[in-house]
Amino acid sequence: AAFHPLFAALIRAIDTTRPEIALRIDQVSGTIQVQHLAATRLDLGIVRSPLPTLDPALATLTLARERMMIAVAETSTRRDAGPLPLAAFAEHPFIQYIEQPSGGLRRLTAEACAAAGFAPRTVQTVPQIATMLCLVGTGIGVAMVPETMARFVVPGVAYRPLRERVVTDLILIYRRSDTAPALRATLRLARRLVDKSSLSI
Repeated sequence: AAFHPLFAALIRAIDTTRPEIALRIDQVSGTIQVQHLAATRLDLGIVRSPLPTLDPALATLTLARERMMIAVAETSTRRDAGPLPLAAFAEHPFIQYIEQPSGGLRRLTAEACAAAGFAPRTVQTVPQIATMLCLVGTGIGVAMVPETMARFVVPGVAYRPLRERVVTDLILIYRRSDTAPALRATLRLARRLVDKSSLSI
């Protein structure tokens, strides 16, 4: 999520318009974020869909939607080729996200591949997209990543659009009943930043 422009925009908006709000940012999985929100150890979380079934006490705000792409070694595909069908990668090894109960991008990848008629053959499982892309650059496999990751230049990695519509949402999660002024101010800022044009893709 930190690579999406809206993440930086929200942090910047809080820092410049509400300097009295102290931010303490941590990087944990979507599953842990949901658990910490329920236990009031976290005020809000930013995760990617697909989400698990959430406790009714938690509310969500969709910030943006983006298409998934395939990250491949630069030598494995022509740069001038158009969007590729996901089935074209059925025989390729996949570098996958860690599995978590919350679903997340691993589940999205598995479901998209199943819809394309195959199960991805996983050769490595990693917790971070940055690590995933570095492994793609070595040529050991391909990976499905959100399109904003194409801004992340990694030697030896090319990003290819997919023919299929495979999307992930960037979602803010918070406790519905939490009336803390700092949280409510942050939610107001986030609502102003929502990328409404992306939600129709």
